[in-house]
Amino acid sequence: MRSSISSAGGARVTHPLRQTHRSAGGTSALPYRSRAFSLLELLVVMGIMGLVLVMTLPALNSTREGLDVTRGTDIVVDSLNLARQQAMSLNRPVVVRFYNSAAEEDGTAGFSRLQLFVLQDDGTLEASTKMQRLPDRVLISGAAGMSNFLTNAPTTPSPAFPAETGLLASELTIRRDGSADLTPGQSSYLTVVPRRQRDKSDPDNFGIVTIEPSNTTIAQIRP
Repeated sequence: MRSSISSAGGARVTHPLRQTHRSAGGTSALPYRSRAFSLLELLVVMGIMGLVLVMTLPALNSTREGLDVTRGTDIVVDSLNLARQQAMSLNRPVVVRFYNSAAEEDGTAGFSRLQLFVLQDDGTLEASTKMQRLPDRVLISGAAGMSNFLTNAPTTPSPAFPAETGLLASELTIRRDGSADLTPGQSSYLTVVPRRQRDKSDPDNFGIVTIEPSNTTIAQIRP
């Protein structure tokens, strides 16, 4: 049945919201009404979404941290390879300086920046690259056993350490023949780790850069 309204002229007009739907067999069906979500249903959905987010956030952070470790390791490897190339092509020693981040605002102990310098005949250092900074989440560990040739030294004014106020640094010199100023016969290495694990001897995520002193062959190890 349809509900209708009589107009002023006597004609009957069926109200559209009162129309009933007929099935294929011609029988009348119940009136169609749209149904919205209740507040309780919305709260349940939002709660499920929040739970999923909480469960996946640690995995997402770990993935991003792993990518930063890879990027940081690549920066170190590329810088060391470039230092070797410059030393041999320019026929001059090249100094790779690793800067300690202890003077930074967060007070984190570890090496987070590096730069290349060409050693001139008069003993001065001339920068051959801009300062390279590792991703914010990672640094080169200064913990015992993690980087066996990096040592903190104040950057006092000298041919080896031009004045840089408030910074600590460690140097690696690449000789003219491409060899490194490291202990012969001993494998030297450094380790890139997440900042949050800088004091751990067995971090969950890391990148190791090994250096062969005789010819500065660089290799990297990732878990």
